[in-house]
Amino acid sequence: MVQFSNLNSVRIMEPETISKNGASLKSQTSKRNIIQKAFLFFAGFFLCFGSTIAQDIITLKNGDDIQALVQEVGDTDIKYKKFDNPNGPNYTLKKSEIFIIRYQNGTKDVFKVETQEKTETKPEIVENKNEKKNVVTFDEGLLEISRNNPTVLLKKGNKVFIEANEDSEGACKEYFIPEMKDWGYWTIVDNINEAHFIIVFNIEIPARYWGQVRTASVIFKTVENQVFKKSKSYKGTSGLLTGLNPYKNASKKIVDNYFKKEFKE
Repeated sequence: MVQFSNLNSVRIMEPETISKNGASLKSQTSKRNIIQKAFLFFAGFFLCFGSTIAQDIITLKNGDDIQALVQEVGDTDIKYKKFDNPNGPNYTLKKSEIFIIRYQNGTKDVFKVETQEKTETKPEIVENKNEKKNVVTFDEGLLEISRNNPTVLLKKGNKVFIEANEDSEGACKEYFIPEMKDWGYWTIVDNINEAHFIIVFNIEIPARYWGQVRTASVIFKTVENQVFKKSKSYKGTSGLLTGLNPYKNASKKIVDNYFKKEFKE
């Protein structure tokens, strides 16, 4: 027969203590899960962020972007590796195919102007034997620049063809063209096939004025008739100080106040 001499010596864990310990274990597990998730989140964030800023972007003239690691920029071409395969082979692109390279450090190389400087071939007229008439054709390099960055064509010394609508033709030939020739910033040509770009001269009577007041304005077009720049209107008046000729005064004002300020030598 077994006798228990001292029942008070037997320790029994109370339900309240078990509950507290269980809650403590759950709390510790929850904290570990939060820390692990936070670590994974920030690791993924920095991995994505790092991959974004550690690449060069090559933009081609056809609009395509290439994620790359540029290895070498030569005189006529560039060599690069694919960004997602940095240990792979080198690839080569002609500089004439590239519009811009944006490097990972924030700098960039633009290749349009270089193309313009190398393009000196004059447009030519070829005869279409089937239709038995002259067809104007332009150098492909000139057309490419006209479509991508026509303002490059406005550099000093380039050739311009000047035209006007029927109502402005007289003032254009008698006043505007002579003023432009005196200025001498561009070479004015008589044939459009020799020009780098076109200026269209317009002179009219403004609706809110009456009498001897005229306004002159111009637009700039490529040889394919695409408008890429416009001036505002310049008012010419008739009076003793302006030679009693609003057409002449307006033509002179647009040359002096627009062209000579917009295109400084």
